[in-house]
Amino acid sequence: MRRVVAYFVLALSLCGAMLSSCGQDDELLMQQEEKILAYLEKQSLDYTIEGGTYKVVLAEGDQSKRAEKGDSLSFNYAGFLFDSAPKGLFTTSWEGLVDTSGGLNTEYWSFEPARVRLGDGTIIKGIENALNNCCEGDSLQLFITSPLGYGEEEVGAVSKNSALMFLVKVESIY
Repeated sequence: MRRVVAYFVLALSLCGAMLSSCGQDDELLMQQEEKILAYLEKQSLDYTIEGGTYKVVLAEGDQSKRAEKGDSLSFNYAGFLFDSAPKGLFTTSWEGLVDTSGGLNTEYWSFEPARVRLGDGTIIKGIENALNNCCEGDSLQLFITSPLGYGEEEVGAVSKNSALMFLVKVESIY
């Protein structure tokens, strides 16, 4: 009987821990969204929300060429960590943005536009959400909460649960 009670208590503890971590994830997401919204308001930026990604169109491209799932795109990008404001460039295809004097390691950066097919899952969900329905030539500023970025993964200079900001220029849709 003691063994059954011990297993029951252990099961309840595990369930409580899982529910507690879900609450922490929700709280983190709400904090990231609040910081993004505060920044957008402070900068007086008009935005839309595409699948959870906050999208600012900085310059419109060719409105007759819109991307949809299954289309291939090439785009230039710069990725920054975001915590109340953009900081810390961690990846880019624009070599001119890079200042390596601070020790930034760019050894594995190609400095070439990214090429993706929408819907194949090869890029983070936040960028894919924003690229769906974008136009060739669009310049975008994207704000991405951690669940739509790298989530629990640490990737290079990006620690787990980091909000991100990307600048994106859609070069072509084919």
